[in-house]
Amino acid sequence: MIKMVWLAICLGFIGVAHSADNDVLIVGGEGNNCIEDPGCINRLHPDIPMAARAKPGQIILFRTRDSGDWLGAVSAQTTEPETSSGNFGAVHPMAGPVHIEGAEVGDVLKVTLLNIDPGKYAYTYGGGGGFVPDLVEGQFLTIWRLNRDYAESDNIPGVRIPNSSFPGVISTLPGPNQLKSYVGTGTGTG
Repeated sequence: MIKMVWLAICLGFIGVAHSADNDVLIVGGEGNNCIEDPGCINRLHPDIPMAARAKPGQIILFRTRDSGDWLGAVSAQTTEPETSSGNFGAVHPMAGPVHIEGAEVGDVLKVTLLNIDPGKYAYTYGGGGGFVPDLVEGQFLTIWRLNRDYAESDNIPGVRIPNSSFPGVISTLPGPNQLKSYVGTGTGTG
C-alpha cells in the first residue's frame, strides 16, 4: 500500500502553508497554459504524479492560474488582456499536487494560508449561457484591474468592488477506492 497524501490548491491565488524554516517550495506558474505547466492539473485523480514534495511545515507558494486559464499564471500577468481575444481556456486549472513527506492515507492535514497575493488582472464573463442568461442579453466580458483592496474596470466606470480573493479549492487527491466509489455514484469524473 502506498502511503501518500496529496494536496492540490486552485483558482487565482498564491497561498502558503505554515513553515518552521524559510525553505519556500514554489509550485506552478510556468508555461502559457495549464498544459505546458508541470505544476498544473485540471482534475483530482489518484494517478496524477506529484508536482513536488514538501516537508511538514514547509512554506509552499502556489502560483495559480485563473479559473478558465485565460489570463495564464496569475503571477505572470504584466499587461491588461484584450477583451476581444475571446481566448478562454479549456480547463479548470489547479496548482499542485504536492506530496507531504511523512503524511499517510487518512491523515488530516492542517493548512494555514499566510498570504493571498492577487494577480494584476481578473475577468468577469457572463450571458449567453451559464449562470444568468435570462438577466444578461448577449455575452459580457470585462477585465478588472486588481490590487489587495479592490477591483476596478474601465468597462464599468465608478464601480469599485472589494477584493475578497480566496483559494477556491484546497483538497487531497482521492485514492483509487474513493475514485471507484465516486464513479459508481455518477458523481466522479474519473
